[in-house]
Amino acid sequence: MREVQVAAAMAADGEFVLILKDKASSMAVPIWIAEPEFFSALHAWRNWRYPRPLTHDLLRSVLDVGQMRVERVEVTEVKEHIFYAKVVVAGNSGEPKVLDARPSDAVALALRVGAPIFVAEEVFSQAGIEWDLHKILLR
Repeated sequence: MREVQVAAAMAADGEFVLILKDKASSMAVPIWIAEPEFFSALHAWRNWRYPRPLTHDLLRSVLDVGQMRVERVEVTEVKEHIFYAKVVVAGNSGEPKVLDARPSDAVALALRVGAPIFVAEEVFSQAGIEWDLHKILLR
């Protein structure tokens, strides 16, 4: 697993993409997601707030009330161009629990709670790209 960070959030022509960049290299994984999750992740990434909680804010509150924390988010695999993720949560007592999630929801939640995001080596092998924002902007 490689630790990543959100490097970009791009929207054009009804397509929405989050770029998850490896913290230790110039490799990145672009993930196409739906519009609601894109804007939820974008708002969390930019630290923007809505006057009322969004779904991912509600989930964060539910975890807080249950005295649970998100330990990490993992984008685990790609099958037929569909990405899969896990959210690892833990409470004050007991073993961490692994929850199945869409990467868009997992990333939006991780951004809200400050949890680290990881991407599996296999995902980088299948969907990774070289990420150089300066070269992209100068094209």
